[in-house]
Amino acid sequence: HENLPDAKPINNNSNVEAKDNKAQQEQKEEQKKEEIDLLFAKVSRMQSIVVCCIAFGFVACGKEFIIWWIGESRVNAYYVGAVLMIINIMPLAVKTSVDIQRAMNKHYFRSIMYFGVAVINIALSILFLQIFPNKYAIFACLLGSIIASLLTQWTTMNIFNYKVIKLPMGKVLLRLFMCIIYGLGSTIIVKIVTATFLNNIQENFIKLSLEIVVFL
Repeated sequence: HENLPDAKPINNNSNVEAKDNKAQQEQKEEQKKEEIDLLFAKVSRMQSIVVCCIAFGFVACGKEFIIWWIGESRVNAYYVGAVLMIINIMPLAVKTSVDIQRAMNKHYFRSIMYFGVAVINIALSILFLQIFPNKYAIFACLLGSIIASLLTQWTTMNIFNYKVIKLPMGKVLLRLFMCIIYGLGSTIIVKIVTATFLNNIQENFIKLSLEIVVFL
């Protein structure tokens, strides 16, 4: 019976050590989360710059490229390609989030979302095909792709990354939209220069080269 009071300090020490270990573990997890957020922000910034340069570079100079490559009769390929590149800016700019989701074993939602994209795209494309004339069939399908992408990849996926994965989407999206504004401004400048000074140039390759120089 004389040894019973000595057991209390041992239990107290164990509780203190458990609390310390828990605090250290939480601190390590917080530091790891900050490192992941920092890496995601840095990589997304670089991806945003590259993707916007390619997408808006095609918007600015792609028409002359299509005419030079396959002829003016296929110029609709430029409009389709430009729209597809623009709507894919968002998912490509935040592509690193996919690896983070897989690391956290929370990528199942992405799979479900992409299935939803396909279903919405098909349903809207069929609906618009009934509305648009046959000669605009390709644009009817394109409109379905735009709406499906805006509802899922541009909104739902970003909300999931912010609410569930806890990624700093605010900073990333702000930088992305700044890149979009810069790319849009450069595109407008190219179009103005082309309409003002380059329309008289008959050789498409020369016009394309000059547009690329102006864009850069």
